[in-house]
Amino acid sequence: MEPEAYRTMARLEARHWWFVGRRAILADVIARHVPGAGDRPLDIVELGAGTGGNQAFLARFGPYTGLEPDPYARSVAGPSVREGALPDAIPFPTASADLVAMFDVLEHLDDDVGSLRAAAGLLRPDGRLVLSVPAFQWLWSDHDRHHHHRRRYGRRQLVDVARRAGLQVTWMSSFNTVLFPLAAGVRLARRLTRASGHDDAMPPPVLNAVLTRLFAGERHILPVVPFPVGLSIVAVLSARPDVALSGHSRVNIR
Repeated sequence: MEPEAYRTMARLEARHWWFVGRRAILADVIARHVPGAGDRPLDIVELGAGTGGNQAFLARFGPYTGLEPDPYARSVAGPSVREGALPDAIPFPTASADLVAMFDVLEHLDDDVGSLRAAAGLLRPDGRLVLSVPAFQWLWSDHDRHHHHRRRYGRRQLVDVARRAGLQVTWMSSFNTVLFPLAAGVRLARRLTRASGHDDAMPPPVLNAVLTRLFAGERHILPVVPFPVGLSIVAVLSARPDVALSGHSRVNIR
């Protein structure tokens, strides 16, 4: 991402409705769909940790370590986040994690299959990889360009990428569904009028509170009844029983 995008993330992610709502949803997904979550401490690796906004909620499930290539982001995230990058510079041992988290990371990577295969190499036999990605290529906008996205995903496309990486989808849902019609309308209108904008701003407090409540409220429904459409997709992946994950190419970074 652009350096400015990391600075914006550091400024907004504690309070902005999108970050707050996403954390609430992902926490419920992990609690319901990752074996052992809530029953025992999980060894957790977050790939693409950014400025560290997910550390606190992930650490509720067990010991946390993150990976992030950007020096500024690591300086904000703190010592729990180490230097590294997907797919080839991962400073963690093979089969060392019960939970691997990749939240809005895969869309940034040129080699999404290779990167997902490398992430899968970190999983223990009963481990899970939980990821989120932006949905629908037709929603491509200035926001995607500003954040250096390579693509947005359809559900079938994500299943295929997981399969080619030696993984299978054990659970999947769209999310950010309540606000989907409004957001899709705004993005399509901008495209038709050729207006610009990448939506990285803190709304007024009252509006931010309303949007947070609407978005985070999806956590009460989607872990039980998956949504068919939304601005994003969340998936829980496990190793395919017919594929031996031989690990990843590691570069030990001090």
